Amino acid sequence: MLSKSDKIWIKSLKDKKNRDLENAFVAEGSRIVLDLIKSAPDRLKMLCATPEWYAKFEPILRLNADRVRLISNELLQSVSSLKSTEEVLAVFSFPTFKSESRLESDLIIYLDQIKDPGNLGTIVRTADWFGIKQLYCSPGCVDSYNNKCVQATMSSIFRVEMIQKTWSEMMNQFPSIDKYAATATGASIYDYPKSVIGLICIGNEANGLSEEILMHCKHSVSIPSTNTLGAESLNAAVACALIMAWKKFG
Repeated sequence: MLSKSDKIWIKSLKDKKNRDLENAFVAEGSRIVLDLIKSAPDRLKMLCATPEWYAKFEPILRLNADRVRLISNELLQSVSSLKSTEEVLAVFSFPTFKSESRLESDLIIYLDQIKDPGNLGTIVRTADWFGIKQLYCSPGCVDSYNNKCVQATMSSIFRVEMIQKTWSEMMNQFPSIDKYAATATGASIYDYPKSVIGLICIGNEANGLSEEILMHCKHSVSIPSTNTLGAESLNAAVACALIMAWKKFG
């Protein structure tokens, strides 16, 4: 059963303030819940599932049986944040990462004011694919534990560290690394040796990078189009994916 206090607690995690206070977030749907449990079973705090779903995956969940609440699909829908969550919802504690004192990648990505949770989640998942263990975000980015963002990351949210820094803090932390701005009008990124680009900034979906960041970036680079049919720019997540692939494979 799911108690009244459990329902209130799960619903409260829709808000970032409460997620931060509780050090916890919600994931919804069979695939992502199973992926997260596989990645970090010790992070599972509560799992709400229909009896039918639990019967299918009981061997996987046996060690966490005390955290399972069997509920109807109707009750599941009543605490869900998404329009159509079926069978299972789970609460996980935030991941912990090693100290950020040493860089985990030769490519540093700074995300400025990324507002769309689907875009941010896709960037996290892509970073995981290319072995980039850290992403830096401006304070204005959407919360990485936003429900829609978590859904887009799949279990990558447990493997890629999201570090929030102001641009001033980035400048202080990486004073000797050249900064590059990804823009729609910059020089082709393919004209630069991969070794020279260490820190690259990706801007807001609608407005691009802030003037403060553009002012401090040594170069403006772009992913050149080939015979575009009229698109003015690339989606932020797509641009990130292309930059990561170029940096890794050329």
